[in-house]
Amino acid sequence: MRGFVSAAMLMAGTLIAGPALSADIVAETVPAPEAVTSYHDIIIDVGAGVSMEPTFPSSKTYGPSGYPLLALQYLRLPVFGEVVDGKEKLAGFSLFPSFNVVGERLEDDASYLEGVGDTDYALELGAGAAFRYGFLRAFGLVRYGVTGHNGFVGEAGVDVLLKPMERLEVSFGPRISAADGAYMDYYFSVPNSAVELSAYEADGGIKDVGFQATASYALTENWRLHGQLKYTHFVGEALDSPIVDAGNDQEIRVGVGLTYRFRLDLY
Repeated sequence: MRGFVSAAMLMAGTLIAGPALSADIVAETVPAPEAVTSYHDIIIDVGAGVSMEPTFPSSKTYGPSGYPLLALQYLRLPVFGEVVDGKEKLAGFSLFPSFNVVGERLEDDASYLEGVGDTDYALELGAGAAFRYGFLRAFGLVRYGVTGHNGFVGEAGVDVLLKPMERLEVSFGPRISAADGAYMDYYFSVPNSAVELSAYEADGGIKDVGFQATASYALTENWRLHGQLKYTHFVGEALDSPIVDAGNDQEIRVGVGLTYRFRLDLY
């Protein structure tokens, strides 16, 4: 899995696709369409998808990449009771954990990367918050790289939520992401050892802006089909990087995925 993989869980009975079906961070929420029964302790959607995306951030070359899909729809804990109720809410706050995987980048991936050095697979863990009012939802999240890079990256966005059909959920809206100096240095700085590119030291700041659209369709009570389209444009310190200048300052990711709903009794 060489490309950028993103996925997240929303702790309000919703699915975030990634980033995900893919890409930088939060994707969309899909409320549980059926009423949650009281005799289950946990209801969770688990699945996988595939996307066509750059082989590494700012790459001119595209290829397929797999990614996980995971969403907590219902959770009941001893003493606390229903922590996630799986019911669609037209207004209110929600908290959610977020995870993301960034694929490795090798010097062999492009001729201009000679001497730049490789980057390892990075696992990012974090959390976010969202507020919904009617058909609008705003969210923000922060993740930390526990492997690969050791920096912080965050994303914020606003979505329009629509339900054009009984089984179909659609959402779309703008995105903006930022990262600290450790993250930007790991992916966008160029050392003096580079053969073709000029040396460059990237600082923290706004990393990219873009737009994302997602759709989820309930095939059956348990099976759901998900799709995502995301456009990203690098800005700021990332845009000024010789790596991006030699590659591509704009990216498009298209993904499709399938999830199955599990209902478990734990207590």
